[in-house]
Amino acid sequence: MKHLIVALFVVAFCCSSSFAVTYQVGPTRTLKKLQDVAALLNPGDLVEVDGNATYPGDLVFTRPGTAFQHSGIRSLEFT
Repeated sequence: MKHLIVALFVVAFCCSSSFAVTYQVGPTRTLKKLQDVAALLNPGDLVEVDGNATYPGDLVFTRPGTAFQHSGIRSLEFT
């Protein structure tokens, strides 16, 4: 029984993280502003933001991540 519970936990954890989405935001991307992606984010999602650009305005995230699925923003710096 203990092995079954552990196996179910592993399957649930792996399957739930497989639905994470990576969004790319930048002046030449489909999503131009951080506000365009804020409403789309779910726990586990990642936002990659093009560097060397200015993103105006306020930003509010309405869906927090979880202990196992952090949401994040990562800068992609271009040289």
